[in-house]
Amino acid sequence: MITCRSQLLQVDKFSMGRFNEPTWTLRQWVKRLFVKSFKVRESVSAVPEQIREPVMLRSVLRRSRSPILLSQVCPILTLFLVMMVTLSPLDSMALHAAQILNHRLETWVYANASARTSATGFVSGDLGKIAFQTDTGQYWRLTAITPTWQVLPNISPSLDIQVFSSNGTWNKPANARFVFVVCIGAGGGGGSGRRRALLTTGMGGGGGSSGGWMQARFPASALGSTETVTIGVGGTGGAAITVDSTNGNSGNNGGDTSFGSWLKASGGFGGNAGTTSAVSDAPSTPSMCQNAPGGGSQSPGLIGRGGNVGLSTTLGMGGTAAFNGSGGTGGNATTANTGFAGAAGGDSWGPTGLNSGGAAGAGGGAAGSNGVDNPNYGSSTLPCFYGSGGGGGFAGSAGSSATGGGNGGNGGRPGGAGGGGGPSTNGVASGAGGNGGDGYVRVVTFCMTV
Repeated sequence: MITCRSQLLQVDKFSMGRFNEPTWTLRQWVKRLFVKSFKVRESVSAVPEQIREPVMLRSVLRRSRSPILLSQVCPILTLFLVMMVTLSPLDSMALHAAQILNHRLETWVYANASARTSATGFVSGDLGKIAFQTDTGQYWRLTAITPTWQVLPNISPSLDIQVFSSNGTWNKPANARFVFVVCIGAGGGGGSGRRRALLTTGMGGGGGSSGGWMQARFPASALGSTETVTIGVGGTGGAAITVDSTNGNSGNNGGDTSFGSWLKASGGFGGNAGTTSAVSDAPSTPSMCQNAPGGGSQSPGLIGRGGNVGLSTTLGMGGTAAFNGSGGTGGNATTANTGFAGAAGGDSWGPTGLNSGGAAGAGGGAAGSNGVDNPNYGSSTLPCFYGSGGGGGFAGSAGSSATGGGNGGNGGRPGGAGGGGGPSTNGVASGAGGNGGDGYVRVVTFCMTV
């Protein structure tokens, strides 16, 4: 459609010789063109022979100088004009503006350099107009009627990609037009488990929630020549408990990730501390994507909830897969001194499939597995998505051979959350929470040389 409009303007401006105002809107062009009939105001002989009219229009003009119906020129053109007349001036200007970097309207077309340099009949009004040379694909601007030509550079688009996994500085590339930025906040750390007396309940720490995701596109002219990039550091897990009959520690929040003062993705929340009762889920982090909360625990004697609890999306029915990866909760122990497992970390998704969350600890005092880094983490060219969440640690065993609670697994990068640590009995340490994955920034700049 855009190409057709370009051709329409070319037929009018360069074949009929009257409509030379480049700032007209399409409505103004149509108003001038779309009449029942119009007279050709200049004789055909007055049109410079180097102007190449479309064949159909040229034959009509040379046969008759009487009023010409548009339908005589081209029925399709007439229909197209009817369609375009409904456009408002603002619509028309927007469409025309969108074409600036996609095409140039040439006044003349020459087969080669010899044809271009030997052309005659130029007048002062032709200065600044453009010719296209077909054998080289180059555009030339007329600078003197002798004639003298100046070659014009062709449009040359390119991409500049800068990725950051640690603090740094973004440098604006040359010829930047607009900039697309993705910021991923760091994941929260998991909470640690309670250290309990025998024959009492003890709960593992909750999993953290993943970092937030924010993205935006900016005109390059609005940004500075450099912008400071700050990468959020993953929240540390709650420290293991070494004092008898003491609740666990909450995990720490993940750090915020930012691009200058323009865009910020919040870090994930730390998981809650293990106590004597069920542990609440960590809140979901504010984000442009659906962000899952960190896994909390259920009643004693039940397996804890995994990361991404409560989600049921097209990415993973049943609430196990989401775009992001939150941490799984630690295990728990009952008044009968029976230990239970924690839960797996939340799976993340992208770029093309599932990234499994860390497995829960598999036996008395076993640690949860770490989440996995996203497959594209660290790539300078491929887009990166979330890492998965860390698994929760198993409850420590009781008795004469008591073992400490299992540690929670660390979250994958970027933005995955740590799993919760398992509880222990007095005399041995509870499981520490896993650390969250660090944040990430990816900046794609679209450059255009014209």
